[in-house]
Amino acid sequence: MSNNELFATTLKENHFSLTKSRQRIFQLLSEVESITMRELIYKTNHTIDRASVYRTISLFENLRIIEKIKIGFKYKIELSDLYSYHHHHITCIICHKSKPIHENKQLEKILITQASSLGYKLSKHQIELSGICSVCQKL
Repeated sequence: MSNNELFATTLKENHFSLTKSRQRIFQLLSEVESITMRELIYKTNHTIDRASVYRTISLFENLRIIEKIKIGFKYKIELSDLYSYHHHHITCIICHKSKPIHENKQLEKILITQASSLGYKLSKHQIELSGICSVCQKL
């Protein structure tokens, strides 16, 4: 099943319509690694009003279509692992640019084992690393 089909099915199964606005926001999210609300609103080219974008993102979060990635007091939005590959992030504490860290099988195994040793079956996790990027190190 393609991401677009999975998206449409998720909405339908939860009794929500597949509107043009929801399709457009999903499409924009599919084109980027992660995005801020400000960037997302800008990318709609004012074809979707700000309130609708916020309501749609709230709906997508409730349906687990997207995840909010916390960066300090702010956040970025990205498609959940159902629609994208599993990864983590590293963010520069100076310029706030964020980069994905692709899945590492050894790390994933350690996390599953650690959760199990505490009596948990791991269902979801997110690791966020912070540091100073190579550009900001030169400043």
